[in-house]
Amino acid sequence: MYYIEADPKTSSQVIIRADKIVDGKAITMGVGPWTYDSKRQTLTFETKGRVWLVALHGDRMEGTLTLSDKVVFRRMMLTRDTGQQH
Repeated sequence: MYYIEADPKTSSQVIIRADKIVDGKAITMGVGPWTYDSKRQTLTFETKGRVWLVALHGDRMEGTLTLSDKVVFRRMMLTRDTGQQH
């Protein structure tokens, strides 16, 4: 599960927390500030030579994790869960 919220310090970033569910319990894999590009409708997070780039398409997000050698290591597709309020 991914949780996205506005960064109260700046409008150009959001805070994303990524959880995985193990035995019915959420375990946080990471939390960090992602840069929002309103013109391109993308979110970017860079760390240790790795770059997450996610494009926003309404209730859907698609992205990649690219390693420092430019190899795409992971692809992701997310859809908004409108049935839950957090």
